[in-house]
Amino acid sequence: MPLLFSSMNSKNYPSIRRLPMVALFLAALVTHGGVHALVGVPGGAGPRLHLQAGTLSPAPLGTNRETALAFLRPGVQTALLQFAGPVRDEWKEAARHSGLQLLRYVPDFGYVARGDKNAFRAAVALPYVRWIGPYLPAYRVSPALPDSGPAAALLSL
Repeated sequence: MPLLFSSMNSKNYPSIRRLPMVALFLAALVTHGGVHALVGVPGGAGPRLHLQAGTLSPAPLGTNRETALAFLRPGVQTALLQFAGPVRDEWKEAARHSGLQLLRYVPDFGYVARGDKNAFRAAVALPYVRWIGPYLPAYRVSPALPDSGPAAALLSL
């Protein structure tokens, strides 16, 4: 499940402040998907997923689609699913029929999906599912948030 991760601000504001975010991302990958998930994909190698924390450039699943599910654990969980192109209603319906809940759209052509391993196994067999991967907590953290120090806040009572 190779992918390339870049922060939205990494090109404009490279700084040492992003190291905790990178460390969290790497730790989550090792925990959820293994080090093999760090293999990079050249930029522009297909549709990207635009998340709060940055952009993912996942590689297509390829021929051995079952290996893409190695990150899944027993029980219901949340993951990212990306379709092969502009999402069609029948593709969403087939994903739902496989047992997945499509929680919210993620540009380009993706969804945050919830289901058990059997539901994801059925979805990965669909020919128009391009990629399935973990939905890590770090993906929801904006790189614009300060890494440390006091933060100004206004509290009205």
